[in-house]
Amino acid sequence: IGKLTYLGGGIATGDYPPNTQQKEVQRMFETQLADLRKRLDGVVGTDLAGFNRMLKEKNIATVISGGQ
Repeated sequence: IGKLTYLGGGIATGDYPPNTQQKEVQRMFETQLADLRKRLDGVVGTDLAGFNRMLKEKNIATVISGGQ
């Protein structure tokens, strides 16, 4: 998140349009973020109940899925 914030801030406050390297890094981060979101959605959609059972067994607060 910090990298995305830094990159976005640098691009938003610059006097010039983003250069090629900045655009490439942005594309790379967008790809990584999309992959991580897909993995998170998979865990929430399929493994959340099992994960919560494991947390309860260890007396740890569970995760609540409220949807989007």
